[in-house]
Amino acid sequence: MEEELIGGNKENYGKSVIKNLSEELTREFGKEYSERNLYAFVQFFKEFPEILQSLVA
Repeated sequence: MEEELIGGNKENYGKSVIKNLSEELTREFGKEYSERNLYAFVQFFKEFPEILQSLVA
């Protein structure tokens, strides 16, 4: 996903993925899934990648 969020046409693709995902999740689960929050989720997991491993374990 990170590749889609940076540079050129990939940036536009990433933005459209986030936008569409936000709309879909917001309809189903509420306003907590705004585009801004989804970008924050991505940033969080970039800063703390080890947390995913601890959740799986």
